[in-house]
Amino acid sequence: MTHTELAELATTPEGRRTLDAMAAERVMGWRWVQPPKWDYHGPLPEQGLVLAPPDIDEKTWNWSPKGVIHPHAFLGRFSPTSSIADAWKLVDALWAKRGWRLWAEPSWQGHWSGLCYHKGTFVAQSEWFEDAPLAITIAAILAGGEKEKA
Repeated sequence: MTHTELAELATTPEGRRTLDAMAAERVMGWRWVQPPKWDYHGPLPEQGLVLAPPDIDEKTWNWSPKGVIHPHAFLGRFSPTSSIADAWKLVDALWAKRGWRLWAEPSWQGHWSGLCYHKGTFVAQSEWFEDAPLAITIAAILAGGEKEKA
């Protein structure tokens, strides 16, 4: 996606949830998995895939589904577009997995841009946003979609 498309998503709560999901998948290693077909009440209705963090084991499902699971049910645990703590998890993940540095650059007007570099080479930059978590998340999504540069 382009900067413009990502910035457009940031204008609505549903769009921000989509950005959270993109960051979880591209940067944090979350994956789309098939949820259980049964719970303790019996068979569940057919449903699509669920975006799950790495600590959820889809083979044993060590959690009780209690019915149909929303595709983004686990994102309540991770919201980098609104939480600076979760946004810094993206920064840590890009550094640990790829050696890429990501930071939020403030402007004199009170806006923020996320910048990402690898070995002195520019990788990605977000547009200017009113809050740092959103700027960091969009830069991480842009960087996470790139192939690692040698």
